[in-house]
Amino acid sequence: SNFAENSCRNFVLTSGAFPQAAALYQKLSKAGPVYYGGGSTTPPPTSPPPTTTPPVTSGSLAVTSVRASAYANRSGSWAIQGSTLSGNRYIYVNAPSNTTKVQFWLDRATSSSATTTETYAPWDLSGSNGSLEKPWNASGTWKGTHTLIVHATLSTGAVQSTTVKFSTY
Repeated sequence: SNFAENSCRNFVLTSGAFPQAAALYQKLSKAGPVYYGGGSTTPPPTSPPPTTTPPVTSGSLAVTSVRASAYANRSGSWAIQGSTLSGNRYIYVNAPSNTTKVQFWLDRATSSSATTTETYAPWDLSGSNGSLEKPWNASGTWKGTHTLIVHATLSTGAVQSTTVKFSTY
């Protein structure tokens, strides 16, 4: 089909059905390949044009840096990885000191909107009310295993990340 279509176009252009187009086609075909409309004979670039650079991943946050507590002041906390939660819990991350933003994705891909984005410490899943964290109601979500992805953006622009799994009942 492409062969027949191209043959037909070439026949029309070279046969003179469109006299000016036929003359231009014959002139350009003798000059060599045509790239980019407008008659340029400069070959296209061999590498793709530059795009915006994604953030540099500088490593991982330790899974133990994602913590849960039964208290808003974060006392008595434990690593959330592999734990089972119920009731009000306070989920946060101990991010590096040069962190400028933390994003949390709870049970969703990072290609979607973050569940929570914090732009100042403390870095809490449910946000803060001053220095005290707001509770996350583990009993108010579906029962089963959950995945929490955390990205910490550093002042250098680098991103550190971790993924933890925990359960609710």
